[in-house]
Amino acid sequence: MSRALLVSIAALSLAAPLQRSLLAQQPYTTEVSNRSNAAVALLPMSTASADARMHATLGQRALDMGRAAEAAQHFQQALAADPTSAFAQLGAANAATSFADYDAKLTAAAKLAPNASRAEQLEIGIARKTLVSDYAGAEGLARGLIATAPNNPRSYLALATVQQQMGNEAEARKTLKQAIAIAPNFSPSYTQLAYSYMTSQPTDPAKAKPYVDKLVKLEPKEARAFITQGSYYRATNQLPLARRAYTRAAQLDSTMSMALQQRGHVESFLGNYDAARADYDAAIKRGKQNDAATFGMFRALVPAHAGNPKQSIAELDQLARDIDGLNLPDPIGAKIGALTAETQIALQTGDFESASRALAQRTPLVREQVAQTTDEKVKRLAEADIAYYDGLLAARKADATTAQAKADDYMRIVAQNNDPQKDQPAHAILGVLALEQKDFKGAESHLAQANPNDMYILYERALALDGAGRKSEAKALFRKIARYNFNDAGIAASRADAAKRAR
Repeated sequence: MSRALLVSIAALSLAAPLQRSLLAQQPYTTEVSNRSNAAVALLPMSTASADARMHATLGQRALDMGRAAEAAQHFQQALAADPTSAFAQLGAANAATSFADYDAKLTAAAKLAPNASRAEQLEIGIARKTLVSDYAGAEGLARGLIATAPNNPRSYLALATVQQQMGNEAEARKTLKQAIAIAPNFSPSYTQLAYSYMTSQPTDPAKAKPYVDKLVKLEPKEARAFITQGSYYRATNQLPLARRAYTRAAQLDSTMSMALQQRGHVESFLGNYDAARADYDAAIKRGKQNDAATFGMFRALVPAHAGNPKQSIAELDQLARDIDGLNLPDPIGAKIGALTAETQIALQTGDFESASRALAQRTPLVREQVAQTTDEKVKRLAEADIAYYDGLLAARKADATTAQAKADDYMRIVAQNNDPQKDQPAHAILGVLALEQKDFKGAESHLAQANPNDMYILYERALALDGAGRKSEAKALFRKIARYNFNDAGIAASRADAAKRAR
């Protein structure tokens, strides 16, 4: 599936950790106003309204610090002061809580673009091209943004983000270092570079340390800095220190939800399952927007970490049924998230009945979520996503005819995408199929061309290497998975087995 559409459908609904912290709201302060050049580093904004500029500045700062709910409020206030502000409209899109909301606000921003600054036009263009997986086009616009605002670190962050979406992580890291050289006190550059080393292949968590340390020094009062520090300790397998960092983040704001959620992950990895559930429950009570479903999903993964994936499947299934009663801004996206996690665990554990049932519910929801968009490319990407999961189910069942047909469907749908990684999901389908057929060499070949940051696929690749007799390579991957302390359904279902195989 398109990484852009995954951001729109999943991250907007499920509060992806790198993009949505939803920390506590903070009022406008003279300190932030006076530090706007260093702390916010706004790109040129076309509004003539002082109020719109002030609220847009605060909204962008809130986004940078992971406070999406606060950001949304400020961007709406900016638009109330100046309805023609393209910057504020794009910011409102970036703070959206559902795909439909994001799509509508991005479309509104595009309508304002002709009268906006060149930087605003380029930012909107990058977002629109990214949404439909035109990464080459987005990269060209990002380079244009650098030419337009060469001394602004946000120009380089925009390019680095596109490079990451294209799988060019080494180039992205170089670009982020350029951003730091231009603006040494601009903290978002340190956050993005640190997470690159911690979570994206080729990972090298130790290299994140100086950037995390600098971030904490720059933002000692921001919970986001300590959440990033906690992530560093997780990436380097220092889980007690991670717990302490998240506790510090929670202490900075008693209404924060994300720090408690992250601490729940740590407890899951430590095997403290009751403590994990308690942290998730506390995070749910403090949560905003779609947090109740997001944190509920992670709570439902606890049994899988404890060795009982069937219980996780049952809890995720129940969560999907309960979502309509949670009064969320994006119930459709929340259901998709719960059913996706259920599908992933069911597929990984061979519970094909549960996987089929979850996909039967998920497929119409994916179509419903994009039904109102006017961009047919987005709808095609949704169909590609459906084909991917149908193909994975067929592959795990060793149904070669259906799996091959779904892989072909996927490649046909994305054939026109300007995305160098567009065929990765099809290779995942074919690799899993080959593994089920005990064609270990073919499985490894396909899975080597799949998404290297998908832990479920990496686990399947390790199994293929092991089956092909490449034991040392397999053990290296199993060790990577066993020490991967970032939570999702794939890691919840595979981490314990990977640890056994890594010995």
